[in-house]
Amino acid sequence: MCPPPPPPICPPPMCPPPVICPPPVCPPKPCQMCQPCGAPSTPPVTVVHCCEGCVCSVRFKRATPSIKDLMHKINPNCNNDELMKIMEKKIGTNATVSAFAIKKEADSKLKVQFSVFCAMDDLIYVAQARSFCQYKKGNIICFAYKF
Repeated sequence: MCPPPPPPICPPPMCPPPVICPPPVCPPKPCQMCQPCGAPSTPPVTVVHCCEGCVCSVRFKRATPSIKDLMHKINPNCNNDELMKIMEKKIGTNATVSAFAIKKEADSKLKVQFSVFCAMDDLIYVAQARSFCQYKKGNIICFAYKF
């Protein structure tokens, strides 16, 4: 007598491939509309920053621009011609020596105490001062100011 035949081997069930869903389509976010600003009655006062052309929405005073403000618009790097002449004369090849030389002469000739700092090639600062001057000669750049 023969042994019973082995049970039939069924092939594995065939599963359909996974469904790949397309990415969801979302509507674009609506643009936020800013309220239009009214035209100022006087032009805003320019503030010196380390970089020119920066956009600033802050107004620092509402008074009509003074002569100093107009000078500032003419040369945003220096509003004191005497200080510029001193810096032009005293900047040498060493930043440290230049800073001390500018301070000594500016304090003496202009009868006011100035703060002075100098650096090689690039200078980053933010300052608000009544009298100021930034001057570059060669690769030395200096900034002198008084409050």
